[in-house]
Amino acid sequence: MVKEYPDINSHDFSLDSTDNEFKDLLEKATQGDANAQCSLGHRYYEGEGVVTDYDKSVYWYTLATKKGHAEAQCNLGYCYRNGAGVEQDYEKAVCWYMKAAEQEYVEAHYTLGYCYENGEGVERDDKKAVYWYTKAAKKGDAWAQYNLGSCYQWGQGVRQDYKKTIEWWTKAAEQGYAEAQFDVGNCYEWGQGVRQDYEKAVYWYTKAAEQGDMMGQAALGRCYENGDGVKQDYEKAIEWYTKAAEQGHAKAQDSLVRLIKSKKQT
Repeated sequence: MVKEYPDINSHDFSLDSTDNEFKDLLEKATQGDANAQCSLGHRYYEGEGVVTDYDKSVYWYTLATKKGHAEAQCNLGYCYRNGAGVEQDYEKAVCWYMKAAEQEYVEAHYTLGYCYENGEGVERDDKKAVYWYTKAAKKGDAWAQYNLGSCYQWGQGVRQDYKKTIEWWTKAAEQGYAEAQFDVGNCYEWGQGVRQDYEKAVYWYTKAAEQGDMMGQAALGRCYENGDGVKQDYEKAIEWYTKAAEQGHAKAQDSLVRLIKSKKQT
């Protein structure tokens, strides 16, 4: 159950922070401003400037949803998904995502795609997952673009199409999504859905590696070791293998040991 605060001007809220921005939001929220109510819900959920309090987060999100605030609807769905401030209920989470989605809230489109792909709060339905991912992907959501590309990769809810896979993964990669950057690099290295191009593979592996993606780091180490798409450079290979190995990448750990041992023998 949602914790009740009969007086929203009470010390339960006003003494939670001395921050001027918080006080300004609280004043607006108590006057019925849905954006301010949603912002307070977010602050209490994330512990931004206040002590984390899921009950209060749900309280403010709920007030905002009564005014049809799409972001608050989606965020209240997350609260039900995670059992934060309310009893965990995946079906209620989906209901709130749907309300937000009906207002064309892109994050809710992506989240519904995830729910249908994984059978979370709804019966699994790959075609509906693709439908919602597509709506979000066309509006520029990087996660949806990546997941939609993966659906095309495996023929999940759509006909398998590697060209569409690389198309959607590239869109996500161009937005800085590291996992997509690695996968695009992998496609160029092995010629899946695109013409094989080692230099482009290195380009995308580097993008992912520089963000700390261990798969990208290991792949980039391999490229430097073998001279694929770059000038062969064992020192750089060791550098990138080390970064991946430190994150627990088993093959990078093996390659690092092998390469260091080989250098000692020369």
